[in-house]
Amino acid sequence: MKMPSNKPNKLKILPKDFDQTKETTSWASVPQSLHGDPEHPIPRGSRNSGDASLRALLLEIKKKTDKNLEIVTAFDGKIVALNTRMDVLEGRVTSLAQSAAQTDSSVEKQKVKTQQCTQALEHLAQENSHLGTCVELLESQARARTLRILGLPEKEEGRDLIAFLEKWLPTVLQLDAPGDPIVVERAYRETNRRQKPGADACRTVIAHLADLRGRERILQQARRLKNIMYRRKQILIFPDLSPIPQETRPRWRDIAFIC
Repeated sequence: MKMPSNKPNKLKILPKDFDQTKETTSWASVPQSLHGDPEHPIPRGSRNSGDASLRALLLEIKKKTDKNLEIVTAFDGKIVALNTRMDVLEGRVTSLAQSAAQTDSSVEKQKVKTQQCTQALEHLAQENSHLGTCVELLESQARARTLRILGLPEKEEGRDLIAFLEKWLPTVLQLDAPGDPIVVERAYRETNRRQKPGADACRTVIAHLADLRGRERILQQARRLKNIMYRRKQILIFPDLSPIPQETRPRWRDIAFIC
């Protein structure tokens, strides 16, 4: 085991370029800059200006980012509003579709009702035609019991034309009918607008008899007597013929022209 030596340490003699070497060493001990070179270090003032530029750049980027965020937020709001409008539009379209469906249903119902009305009108037209035929038949039957009497002086019948005819017809026609009287249901004088008023003017008498048999008796007796006179005036008695329908009149005219 070596014992520590008590000899004094010798001073080391530094070289002459020690200060230059130290300065170089101190520069070498400085860490590299971010954008520098160990051989060309960046001064502290330049580094401060670079940090300021970087902060300004970051601030500008942040402003642009915030602005873009605002734009995106506004765009999102517009999208939400558009979605709301689309929902409203979809609801309206659905409502219109329902209304269209209801309209189609109503149209179909109206078509059915129209068909029913058309059928009802056709049925009514048939019934009307049938009733018209029945009325014509009844009118024909009524006319079959109707007589026209021309030449009877005015006011001769007094106030009761029916009672006068029931007594006057058997007398003027010389009918012996004590057990078979002539029954007149209705009687009136026909107004003729073409007939000129005068002392000798006599309006036609229309007489509706109760039965067809009485009418035939009167017509047969009138044919036998041929010339019937009453108060020095000729009396004409003939059946009341039913009028010719309007649509058949041209045919009768053609027939009359041929004959």
